[in-house]
Amino acid sequence: MRMIKNLFSVFIVSLLFACASSSERVKYYSLNLDADYQLLGTVDRVEVDRPRVAVGPIHLAKFLQQDGLVMQIDAHEIYTANYHRWAEPLDEGIAKLLVQVLNKKSDYYQFGRKLEPWKQNVDFYLRLEFEKFHATNSAQVVATGRYWFYTRDSLLKIDKPFNISINLTRNGYLHTVEKLKLAINKLSVEIMDSLNYLERR
Repeated sequence: MRMIKNLFSVFIVSLLFACASSSERVKYYSLNLDADYQLLGTVDRVEVDRPRVAVGPIHLAKFLQQDGLVMQIDAHEIYTANYHRWAEPLDEGIAKLLVQVLNKKSDYYQFGRKLEPWKQNVDFYLRLEFEKFHATNSAQVVATGRYWFYTRDSLLKIDKPFNISINLTRNGYLHTVEKLKLAINKLSVEIMDSLNYLERR
């Protein structure tokens, strides 16, 4: 593990020097390029007999509300990449991916984004807040925050924190994005467990 941390530190330093060059091309990253877009939205295949869950809004910590990918380079310092950027606003990318993976995991519930037309007839609202969603200097990606389930009458049913960390095994922003996608997948498991618990109560 120490070797991976040392390699990751070298990677961070090399990134900082590389980004000082104005000749570097901007690269864009998406959480959803390989997504099954038939599962991203449910407007065209609404099933009235399935409980509906609207996902959103998703709130991000202020330092995450930017185009550049974020990296924590020590306990109190954040680095934002100039040449490695999200292809769409991060909150939208997370919402799309979360809807996709939740729909894949459930044959009972139907998940959609809050902005979709059927949001007026939902059974639950899922709201999320991300305090962290980035790589760290300890060769990990982290995703921390809270999520809440509300009924259609705005009654709070679940208020739960999440704290996910995944080890990085290679250098590079693409690998970081892949692990951040995995973090959303792990979060979706926690969300499904909470929702199933809620239905059993």
